[in-house]
Amino acid sequence: MLKKLGLLACAGVMTVGILGSTSALASENEMGKFDKETFMETWSSLTQEEREQKIFDRASDIGIDTTDISLEEVRNLLQANREQTFLDKAVEGGIDISDKDIEEVKDILLEHCRQELLQRAEDLGIVTDGKTIDDLKGEVREELQEVTSNSERKQLLEEWSSLSDIEKELRLRDKAEELGIITDGKEIEEIKELIKEEREKRQQEN
Repeated sequence: MLKKLGLLACAGVMTVGILGSTSALASENEMGKFDKETFMETWSSLTQEEREQKIFDRASDIGIDTTDISLEEVRNLLQANREQTFLDKAVEGGIDISDKDIEEVKDILLEHCRQELLQRAEDLGIVTDGKTIDDLKGEVREELQEVTSNSERKQLLEEWSSLSDIEKELRLRDKAEELGIITDGKEIEEIKELIKEEREKRQQEN
């Protein structure tokens, strides 16, 4: 039975599958927000020497000892690491890799991840028709961020509603003072309005 790998893992797998060995230069944490066009644009703007250094740096980052080995050897080690990533993720996802070469495993894994992404998009109410995988990855990421923000806002509101009137007033006066607002002699409603105005002013300045 196939298992869910999670969006971050799948984003990494799909990026490596699309870009090949150069995508190994992106860290695992970057994969979830990986922009293929930006990456290729940046890569093409580098000099040959800079590209080689990036390859050596990435190899070192994932624990490959690059001492006294050639660029070609480093490339081969990165390729082997990439292939092992596919195999490990396939096993993690419940895919039987027996008697399959790396290309077969990669194709099955990419399809598995594509289906997982489509399902998550549909669960979030995102229309998937006519959209590329890159489009969906971006929309799913944005929607999940919004869900997280809403959850945090809900938690703050629940916490706020549990406070007494005195505790609320003290919090508001503290917040006002943080924003440089003088609260002496002011009613709580006036302080609320001043806090709102100051926040709006700072947002416009930013």
